Amino acid sequence: MKGIGEDQKEYLWYTPFAIINDKGDPVALRTFKDFNDEYIEVWAPISKGQKVKLSLVIPEEILKDTEKVAKKLKSEIGIADLCFDFSCTARQYTLEDRAKEELEIYGSIIDAPLFGFFTHGEIAPNIEGRRLELHNQTSVGIVLREI
Repeated sequence: MKGIGEDQKEYLWYTPFAIINDKGDPVALRTFKDFNDEYIEVWAPISKGQKVKLSLVIPEEILKDTEKVAKKLKSEIGIADLCFDFSCTARQYTLEDRAKEELEIYGSIIDAPLFGFFTHGEIAPNIEGRRLELHNQTSVGIVLREI
């Protein structure tokens, strides 16, 4: 836990551990029960030999990334007729009362009707498309235009 500032430790409650097997495939999720500088306790057991993957995301980074993605979508499609946002529930928990800001970013940049919903457990192929991985706190933006 060294290197994580006191003001950032609260975000760990929303950050599950992805338990991975020896091939790197996700097998389970565990969440924090308690932690300090000496140990981390999770709500369920981690078996001997399993490895842990942790990704820490803070609200400002999520919203900055949302703006970057929305601008990229807008530049690629130009005028949009419809926008979808499929957002991870863990993302909503991390953003807390700022979750609506993500929608405002998409709405102001894409400038089209926006629909979407929260998802849970984004397990999808890795960037090479070779194996499944847990992608925590994701948002998938889809922009449509009639041609």
